[in-house]
Amino acid sequence: PAWWQFPVPVTVNHRVKNNLEYEGKLNCYNVSHLTAVIEESVICELNFMSKVLDLHINRKRLAVVLEDRIHLYDIASMKLLHSIDTPANSAGVSALSADAERGCFLAYPSNSNTGEITVFDCLALRPLNIIKAHKTPVTRMTFSQSGEFLATASDKVSFKSISWHYNIIKGTIIRVFKVSTTEKLYQFRRGSLPANIHHLCFDEGATLLAVTSDTDTIHIFKLTPTSTR
Repeated sequence: PAWWQFPVPVTVNHRVKNNLEYEGKLNCYNVSHLTAVIEESVICELNFMSKVLDLHINRKRLAVVLEDRIHLYDIASMKLLHSIDTPANSAGVSALSADAERGCFLAYPSNSNTGEITVFDCLALRPLNIIKAHKTPVTRMTFSQSGEFLATASDKVSFKSISWHYNIIKGTIIRVFKVSTTEKLYQFRRGSLPANIHHLCFDEGATLLAVTSDTDTIHIFKLTPTSTR
């Protein structure tokens, strides 16, 4: 075979409870392999003309994230169901809800310059709503396991006006929204200085939110009616 047929190291690796592993392997044709972990055999091969930035999977859908497009596949048949044109998204910022039975939602930036997020219904194959999450671009987002809540982070300092003065709110702002209504339920400030957020993660009951960053710290926020809004 020609040199370009040899895949380079895996860049994306996701597992779900049915023991399937999705591996994004990049060569000049940007091939994504669907591998069954137990049998260790490739059962599907998807080819793309641009770099695969991320893969998301639940029991009903596979989402392949490219810089300006997201492809949605049916897990049972691996048939392409829908392609979503997106603004330039070089970091592949996106999220897919884990429990497809209670709500199969995909979130991605609506705009490259603002913090608006589109929530897409992956079963009905249509946009569900727009969440105005931040004034600056969102760098991380994640759903709660049920898909009821969406947590977001922006890595830039936020500003607010008090009278005719401008006060700097130091630290990175984390927000949690209710997906069905777009209502902001919680707002937290991670640390006293801006940080690059690496991961956001809800616990199974969506009562806690863990945040990791490039400061080598983990912040855990409690999501209760008395938490900061």
